[in-house]
Amino acid sequence: MLTACHAWQPEPLSPGQSSQWNQPVRVIREFSEGGTFAVAVGSVLLTAALALAGFVVASSMAWNGT
Repeated sequence: MLTACHAWQPEPLSPGQSSQWNQPVRVIREFSEGGTFAVAVGSVLLTAALALAGFVVASSMAWNGT
């Protein structure tokens, strides 16, 4: 989930010397506000859904007397 906080974009390579292609390729690493927000909201919603499901199961068990 932590990778959602960053966006990876390719770094354009300029044409030129053939030795340039022997060098490691670098990428741009930028903070992604949208991705971080989506992970945070998704985590909260998932936790709430699981808590609600547990409450419903526990309530139905108590209602049925089991």
